[in-house]
Parts: sequence; C-alpha cells; structure tokens
Amino acid sequence: MVGDQPAITINRNLIFISSLPLRDQQGASYARILAYATAVTRDPGITVWLLSTKYPDIDRKNIQEVGERIYICGNAEQKTGNNSFTERTSGKLFGKKTFRKFLENVDQFLDAIAEKKTVLVYPSINNFSDERELLRMIKSKGIPVFSERNELNVGKMLNYPFPKNLLKKLLFAIYYPFKYFDHYRQDKLVANYDGNIVISRNMEERIRRLNPNILRIPILADIKKFSSVNPERKEDHDLIHLGFTGYLTMKKDSIGELIRAVRILKNKYGIDNVRLNLYGTGYRDTLLKIYRLIDKLHLKENVVLHGQVPSEQIPEILSQQNILLLIRSDNLQTRFGFSTKLAEYMASGVPVLITSVSDNTTYVKDGENGFVSCSHKASDTAERLFEIISRKDYLDESIGKKARETALEHFDASKYSDMLINFFFQNSF
Repeated sequence: MVGDQPAITINRNLIFISSLPLRDQQGASYARILAYATAVTRDPGITVWLLSTKYPDIDRKNIQEVGERIYICGNAEQKTGNNSFTERTSGKLFGKKTFRKFLENVDQFLDAIAEKKTVLVYPSINNFSDERELLRMIKSKGIPVFSERNELNVGKMLNYPFPKNLLKKLLFAIYYPFKYFDHYRQDKLVANYDGNIVISRNMEERIRRLNPNILRIPILADIKKFSSVNPERKEDHDLIHLGFTGYLTMKKDSIGELIRAVRILKNKYGIDNVRLNLYGTGYRDTLLKIYRLIDKLHLKENVVLHGQVPSEQIPEILSQQNILLLIRSDNLQTRFGFSTKLAEYMASGVPVLITSVSDNTTYVKDGENGFVSCSHKASDTAERLFEIISRKDYLDESIGKKARETALEHFDASKYSDMLINFFFQNSF
C-alpha cells in the first residue's frame, strides 16, 4: 500500500525507473521514454508509471497523468539553477541519503501494485552501487527487470567537460579515475538484467556478448506531433537559419565546431546571411565557453542561444529552420549511441546535415533525404554547408518529404508496440 490508498489493481504495469528529471518533461531522453510508454499503452491492459531518483517522494498524492494510462510519480525537483562543476560533483558524492529514500519508496510502490509488473531502468542509475542495489531489490520480489542502454557510461565519462579553475582541476583529477571505474562496472551490469533494449547496431553487438536477450529499437519520435506542421521555407534574401536543439556540448555535439563553421562561411565563402540557432541548455562551464567563443569570433549577429524551450514547441521551432544540424565527432559515446533528435529532425521535413557516426547513414542518404558531412570539423562542415547553400539544395522540398517518409517508416513508436509488449511481458498470458 502507498500512503493511505488501497493497492493498485491493473492487469499489467510497466514501471520506468530513471535518474533523469522526468517531471520536467524535457529533452530527448524524456521523449524516448514517452514514446515507449505510448507504444505499450496501445494495449488497454497496460499502465505505465514513471519514477525518478530526482524526486524520491513517491505516493498517490503526487501522481501526474501525462498520457492515457501514463503517470509520473514524485514531487518536482527543487532546482538551484546553478548547474556548475562543483554542484554536479557534490550532488554525486553526497546523494546517497536521497537515493536511500527513493529506494524505500520504490520498494513500497512496487508492493502496492497487485497485478503483473515489469521494471525498465532507463538508462542507468547514479552509480554502480546504487544501480546494483536497486536491481537486487527488484529481483528479490520476483519482478522482471530490463534496462535500456542508449550509450556507454564510459563514453559519457570521456566526454565530460573539464573545468578550467585550478582547484577544480585538481578535484576532477582525483575524482575522475574512480568515476571512470564506476561507469565501467555499470556497463557490465547489463549481464544481470532479464534483458536489454539497445539503440544502435554497435551497442547491440557489444551487449550481446554479456546478455543474449536483447532488443534493438532505433531512435523514436511522436510523428503525429509533426503532421500538422509544414516547413516555413525562407526566401533567398532572408537569413538562412541553421538549427540545433538539445543539450549543448562541445565534445558530443561539436557546438564549438558549428560556431567556427559559421565564421568560415562568412570569411572564406562570403556567406554572411546565416544564423545558427541553438535551442537548449548545458553545463554552466560549457555555456561560458560558448559565449566566449561567440565574442572572440565576433558572431553575436550570427549565433543565437535561445535557451531551453518547452518540448511542445519543438515541432514549430524545427519547421522554422532551413537546415538542421547533427554534427557529431566519432568517439566512444557517439559511436555506440544514436541521437534521438535525428528522428524529430527528419519528421519535421526540414533537411538535416549529419556526420557518419553510429547508425546515422543507415537512414540518411546524402542528397536524397538529407545531407552528410565527411567530418565534424568546422572546415568540413562549412564546406558542405557552402555546397548546400550555393546550389540551393536546402530548398528542394522532395528531400524534406523523403525525410518525413523515412521517419514514419522507421521511427514511429507505434510500429514497435507489439515488439515491446512481448519483450517486457514475455511470460504474461
């Protein structure tokens, strides 16, 4: 029983457990979780519950319905608004008490559900010891528990932004080896789950060696959100809008290289009517680097940081761009991951420029339903953009139309409903 409420009696329940701030209802990861939830609740006998370590107070008094039979549980996270290196590190070092409270509440929450239940951990929890403890608790109840692995933990660690402050550098140097080893052990935990969902072929091949019960689901999007939005093509004399949405990172999404590419477009190719629109937030240290780079390159009129925007505004924002950018370097994180934003980019019908990392070129064919740059480097990105702009390829509506068709064929969550339900509830009758 949870609080003073009677036990929940529903045929089948899928419980997501995540370290992400799900109640914010923002970001690519939340969109993917919601896509899973929407797909499985096509079966009227299934209800989905979303639980997050970010707000451990889980009871029937703070449940929010975000879709038909889809509920977020827990009080909203109390934010300080200061996403700095010091805050992030202290939160990871001293968050054990909060996680203990979360674990106790999840224990009670699972006991209150009387019918069939399955747990999906997405994508991993805080640290190795916490995830292992959570896994053991769930398994002790005889509940099937799965995980979703969309990138390697050690890959994320390698792409952490390094602080500039001397004291912070020293603290990071001490902290880094321990955290790297912790992430390494977390990646091995896939062997202990009843099964794992993966996002890319590379991840599938790697995890299959540890656990053969595996399901590959590519990037997903709510394609219906984009069906009523038509790309607003700009006239030749207007600004050419280059768009990016998502968390702003230097190493993963090459934001610094994108900014430098705009400078090259102006100085080398004489194209100064471009505007790079960056929608999203990032670590405070990273945002400071971005602002400094814009000032250094004198690009205040050409690069605009719009901040984080509500997810419901994303379809309209994407439609207002001329070219969408997904320029990633080839590293351990991007090689095994697969950017969810590509699904939304293609669903918007606006041409996208990508690099050939992970499964990108499995779905994007250069000149047919999008464009491909040979690398993430500013010079290569600028050269490819110059070709697209000078030939006015970005105005070819057939490219956007084919991109939408690709998204509908491969990235529509509803197409994976039966596959997901069978995977999560394989022993249900």
